Amino acid sequence: MFVHEDYRGRDKGIAGDLFDVLMGHAKARGFWAIFLGTTPEFLTAHRFYEKNGFSLIDLGPVDS
Repeated sequence: MFVHEDYRGRDKGIAGDLFDVLMGHAKARGFWAIFLGTTPEFLTAHRFYEKNGFSLIDLGPVDS
């Protein structure tokens, strides 16, 4: 899930609204687990997902 940088920020609430819609669709379809993938560079995304109930699963080093 990405929000263009011009529309990011807590004051706009777009990411939160988009997240709520996505989670609503998942719940309505019976999803019981959701795994997110991101990179270490996206610290803001990490905080966003943690604030929304997700937790880090450390997979350790990834081979290239």
